[in-house]
Amino acid sequence: MNKHTLFKTALALFLSSLTGFATLPILAQVSKPLPSKVKVAQAGVKEFNSLEALRPDGILTPDRYLLSNNGMYKFVMQGDGNLVLYKLSLGREVALWASNTDRQAVSKLVMQGDGNLVIYGVNGNPLWASNTDGNPGAYVKVQNDGNVVIYKPGPGGREQPIWATNTNSSTPGGERLLEELTDRCSGDVIIVPTFDAPPNTVGSIYLKRGSNGYTPWSNPMAVNGSRIRWYCHSTSPFGFLDPGTWRITGGNVTVKCDDTGNNCTTGGSVELGTSAINDFYPERSRCPDGSSYIKAFLGPSRLLRINCYQ
Repeated sequence: MNKHTLFKTALALFLSSLTGFATLPILAQVSKPLPSKVKVAQAGVKEFNSLEALRPDGILTPDRYLLSNNGMYKFVMQGDGNLVLYKLSLGREVALWASNTDRQAVSKLVMQGDGNLVIYGVNGNPLWASNTDGNPGAYVKVQNDGNVVIYKPGPGGREQPIWATNTNSSTPGGERLLEELTDRCSGDVIIVPTFDAPPNTVGSIYLKRGSNGYTPWSNPMAVNGSRIRWYCHSTSPFGFLDPGTWRITGGNVTVKCDDTGNNCTTGGSVELGTSAINDFYPERSRCPDGSSYIKAFLGPSRLLRINCYQ
């Protein structure tokens, strides 16, 4: 191996212990219901959840929700017993659909293994169901178009819709999402309105995680150009080792291998540096050309999501 390859190999070994991410459920807010018809079903389940979809045997406990990938729709199992789909637009929440099961003591929403989506009361009694049992492997998903759909496995690996809220829109919220950006920061994040602005700039987006590891979506912020500057206030004991906040300034890395070339060990050191401002480390992202504003939120596992809109 040449020196460049040896350096990359050693650096990869050094950094491999610094990463590793997971997806956790989100805490929700509550609001008023809309009317809807309900029927019942049955099941036994285990705890499981993801950001946009509830897979077979997955559950949502009270005050948790699913969130569409574009951040504009959330499907909430409210603490008041009502299952509600909301559209999020310019800081407002608008209810689009609900199960009409409010004012009841609810235990959980279950995506059963038999394909039925069911709300259960605290006594184990079903309060509402999608009546889609008989479809093992089905799951429910909150789509970017505002529709919540249950899909079942189909021939040739093609999924088939079997139930929906029928709330899809070709231009949800009147907004056009151009791109979703994913970055990482373990602590607070400041996104500034212009690329060369410092983190204390008036009008910046400031994101601080709550006890559940999440923040709400920010209000929209106009952007000037496609380059996005954001600052990470790392909570790592080695702040500049947070992914996206450090840079290599020098080093001397060595790799020694035996005669077979298979058993190798590394040595030497890597020098890392930052250009932090008051412990906020500068990072950058890029929205597509034509973006006029952004919204952002923080999630667990150092997640930073920035959505770019026209």
